[in-house]
Amino acid sequence: MFLQDLLSRYTNEDEQIRRFETHNFNCSFPHLKTIKILNFNGSMMPLVKYLLENATVLEKFVIAAKLQRGDEPQDYVKMTQEFQSFPRSSPHASVVFSYR
Repeated sequence: MFLQDLLSRYTNEDEQIRRFETHNFNCSFPHLKTIKILNFNGSMMPLVKYLLENATVLEKFVIAAKLQRGDEPQDYVKMTQEFQSFPRSSPHASVVFSYR
């Protein structure tokens, strides 16, 4: 919940990215090969973008969202397309997005 709380304080995506860049993550991103986010929600999009840009040896990024009442499946299709368009520091990184 820490990251979700951190994200909820910043509504501007640029401000969220700046916050990630100034936070000390002990330089662990270059060593991440697999990342999984469960119970994804849209407010985590800047975190996904930041991780893709900074995890240099990333091989697989799994994002699982739970379809909430009132959600439209086409919204998730748009998210999938957005994930695929994010720049990546690892040329071998695959992004797997699922919802149920």
